Amino acid sequence: MKNLKHNVGFLIPLLIFILISSIILFNIKQGDGLRFFSDNRTPFWNNYFFYGTLLAEEFIYAILTILAFVFVSLRLAIMIPFTGFAVMGISNILKEFFQHKRPLRYYSDRGLMDEFTLVDGVELLGGVSSFPSGHTMSGFALFYLLSTMSKKWAVGIFFFILALTVGLSRVYLFQHFYKDILFGACLGIIVSYLVQFIFSFVNESPKHLINKNLFQILQKQEKQA
Repeated sequence: MKNLKHNVGFLIPLLIFILISSIILFNIKQGDGLRFFSDNRTPFWNNYFFYGTLLAEEFIYAILTILAFVFVSLRLAIMIPFTGFAVMGISNILKEFFQHKRPLRYYSDRGLMDEFTLVDGVELLGGVSSFPSGHTMSGFALFYLLSTMSKKWAVGIFFFILALTVGLSRVYLFQHFYKDILFGACLGIIVSYLVQFIFSFVNESPKHLINKNLFQILQKQEKQA
């Protein structure tokens, strides 16, 4: 797919992240990532990740869908929520299949929660829905999709940083283990790629309605009136 070779600004940092994360996971015990962040919290990072995790929420998808329709194209405005629903469905299926305990449940069952320093204002999720991280899937799927709209390295790197922020926030905020975000990131990229592949069969002509934004559509209607 042409977007692969044109999107090295996102993909090269992604490959580095996957490589480093894989090495880390082979050399640490489950929960070491949580303990590292717990022992190194600062007000700046607390706020950064508290708000950074919101980048993968539904309201961000809604805002970006509107902006895409107004300024980019109807195609992108359809692809964004399509990606979100695909991530939601696949994530829920996998969570139900694996049923891995979230950190709160895992450490509460062992009576070890008092060993961690938590971030104020964060509502911890319990249960057995830890693997994979849905937020991380969502963040990487969404921001990889957006990064393909430009061939500039800087744009790809920017969107990768946003995706990585979402992923790391899930560990920092004590919602997921590190393995959850690594696999979530990989799955998010796969979902985003498949969505783009599906939409590559839709007419890509600039003259087609789906490839126009709101202003272009209105302008065309005015000319036809």
